[in-house]
Amino acid sequence: MSSSTPQPILPTTGDRVYANDTYILPADAEELERLERTHKLLMHAYRQPILGGYSPTQGDRIVDSGTGTGSWPIEVANTAHPQVELFAFDISSRLFPAGAPADRIHFRTQSILDAPPAEWLSSFNLVHQRLLGGGLLAKDWPIALSNIHKMLKPGSYVQLGEFGRMNGGPAIKCFSFLFDSLFSARGLLRSAMAEIPTMLIQAGFSDVQRHPTFLRWGRSADNAEMMKQALMALIDGMKIPILKSGGFGVVKTEADFDELVKEIQAEYETMDDGGMEFEYFVARKPE
Repeated sequence: MSSSTPQPILPTTGDRVYANDTYILPADAEELERLERTHKLLMHAYRQPILGGYSPTQGDRIVDSGTGTGSWPIEVANTAHPQVELFAFDISSRLFPAGAPADRIHFRTQSILDAPPAEWLSSFNLVHQRLLGGGLLAKDWPIALSNIHKMLKPGSYVQLGEFGRMNGGPAIKCFSFLFDSLFSARGLLRSAMAEIPTMLIQAGFSDVQRHPTFLRWGRSADNAEMMKQALMALIDGMKIPILKSGGFGVVKTEADFDELVKEIQAEYETMDDGGMEFEYFVARKPE
């Protein structure tokens, strides 16, 4: 082995459960809580689960790709016509909600990279997918978008949401570097938010709309405590993958990572202008 190859740092604390070797975040109880907080923060920012002018009507079919905890289809179930059919799928059922309305939402284990079931072809009015940037290899995005295109009826919509860049002080910038480095090391597309519009056009979609927001961190932010909890949970979820990747020249021991976490916590309490970009994209499958 070359001496320049980063050596894994084996953590001794904080064992987490991961769904597979590609997705960089866990699939456990702590991650469930983080995803639920993230959903609430995005709902606070956007006020509604469906953007772009599409409004579900009786008999419509909607599917959520990479559903995780099912928070998004549950949100839709609470607001849409009772005869809108809702489906949701993920590569793992670990985070599927126990209390979801089974008569409203049909959950199944499946990957967006799998060929859609025959009964799903050209059958949906909306496909929603959010925060799969940490689980889709850069080379797999065209496959995912092609499968979404196949599932939609002509004239129907896709809605994709991804995080962009982090802003903050020195400690958060340090974590942002680790975040970006892990994406690169895993072959993930850190620039998904910038590239989605072009990828949608290449996949055969049209009428691309952009709906950006900025989730502000720090003491003066809306939902400041929830934002802090979501940020710290994100950092904790990425601890093991970053350490096992060798720390990217920034952290050389588990203690180094834990010290960075303390610095981020202290920085958060005095920060007024930090945050993270998020953007929803809505596009249409031509008639």
